[in-house]
Amino acid sequence: MFKKVLIATDLSPASHAVVQCTTGLRSLGAQECHLLQCLNLRRAEAPGTEQAKQLFSEVMERQKAVLEAAGFAVRTEVSTGHAYSEINRIAEAQNCGLIVVGSHGETLMREALLGGVACAVIHHAKRPVLIIRVLGPSEKAADQPSARSCDYLEHVLFPTDFSDNAAHAFRVVQHLAEMGAKEITLCHVQDQRRIDPHLLDRLEEFNRIDRERLAAHQQALTASSKLNVHLDISYGHPVAQILKLIADRHASLVVMGSHGRGFLNEAMLGSVSHQIARQSPAPVLLIPGVES
Repeated sequence: MFKKVLIATDLSPASHAVVQCTTGLRSLGAQECHLLQCLNLRRAEAPGTEQAKQLFSEVMERQKAVLEAAGFAVRTEVSTGHAYSEINRIAEAQNCGLIVVGSHGETLMREALLGGVACAVIHHAKRPVLIIRVLGPSEKAADQPSARSCDYLEHVLFPTDFSDNAAHAFRVVQHLAEMGAKEITLCHVQDQRRIDPHLLDRLEEFNRIDRERLAAHQQALTASSKLNVHLDISYGHPVAQILKLIADRHASLVVMGSHGRGFLNEAMLGSVSHQIARQSPAPVLLIPGVES
């Protein structure tokens, strides 16, 4: 499904954890990795640029060795320019099926590349983006790894708003099922802010309709296998409810549409998918909608 992957990396220890976790993408059919370091335009014009590029190359060679040991064919590149635009441009030019970036805590990582740039990558990406959560020093014990064990197929969580773009993301969930996902949870959150108080008397009706929609997804996933598929409908704030479900179900991967109506709308930075990408303890795979 994601044969060729672009990994946005930098000199931070967190980026090494992202690379380590990327090795788990072999289970999703990934075969090639394009390791990309972006050199800021101002930094490119500063003294010591050549030394910086040499350091980048040395770090990338170590990261390359990790990926090659996992069975990937690896290409490395140091690019000069605005990082978010270069990441998306090169992903398109190299025909990468997936972009991988890191996140840290409740904000996307503050390092030079994996900081606010990652937010911009998500906002402008035309390719699916995988956000891998990396634990910060204050979050982990001494014996705790800096990234989760990334067995992406252990338990997949799919929040949906039943939009066309969510339907596009569901096709990725179907591929994950075909690749051997062990469990999948399909969920929908009835947004309390939209229903309370004027539509509260219709909540039971909404639940019935949406449960039927989820059941149709469940049938599509289980038609040719004995896959364990759970359905979940809740009422409340979408971000809080989805984060709770991620924790309760020990989700190994969250798949969401990155554009769409309702709570998946990416027009605002504070949208649910962005907030889940920031806060989820599990990796989040954002699927952009099909352009009309």
